[in-house]
Amino acid sequence: MSKLKLILNFIKISLIMSSSTINFSVLEANNTDSFPVLYIEETTKTVQNSFEQHTVKKSYFSENYALIHDQSLPYRVLFDYPKETVYVIDDRSRTFSELSIKYFRELSMQNPMSQMNNNDFLVDQKKKTTKISGYTCTEIAILMPKIGMKTTAYVSKMNYSMDLYFRFLDKTKLGGNISKLSNLYREISGYAVLTSTLPVSTMAPKITSDVRLTGINLSKRSVSIFKIPGDYAKKTLR
Repeated sequence: MSKLKLILNFIKISLIMSSSTINFSVLEANNTDSFPVLYIEETTKTVQNSFEQHTVKKSYFSENYALIHDQSLPYRVLFDYPKETVYVIDDRSRTFSELSIKYFRELSMQNPMSQMNNNDFLVDQKKKTTKISGYTCTEIAILMPKIGMKTTAYVSKMNYSMDLYFRFLDKTKLGGNISKLSNLYREISGYAVLTSTLPVSTMAPKITSDVRLTGINLSKRSVSIFKIPGDYAKKTLR
């Protein structure tokens, strides 16, 4: 499979889109060695027919950078907002590729989810709350008739500001055109503790998935996590 096709597989970043009380840009500018980074870890269980796969995704968000490492893929993806650039880093071959965020967004639009808009979603926010993994969650049912799938998201207000995560979505626009979902999550000022997706149509892919939040914190981290190792060679994407 070409690296461009693998990149398309990467575009399963949550469509789940808080308000900010911290001026992260000032903090980052004042300390170039370390600055606030929001870390999110999620585990995904995917079942297709009788095949079951478990993967981990680790994400780091700062004022000027984001790093996504989905361990089901053979590379890490680094976003540099000031340069409007994406770096695809392959640690096995010790190489990296470079493309614009705009082009990366265009690639993402080949994913059916990214082509959908507000009219393609039926959203029902439940009034009752549910306890999951110690979090008090609001249940949001999301029906997608166009692709015959239904997602149930259990969203909780976090103890940390999610502003750096929302900045990532705003800068990359990888959430597509679904402001309806984005606004709901911003109103709750939270993140999904559990997201379950399953087919509700005979025409839909026979795939179910559960994405569970397994770690989250906001702390100062070294800028080095957003740096490409100096001995990695630049490689052209094909």
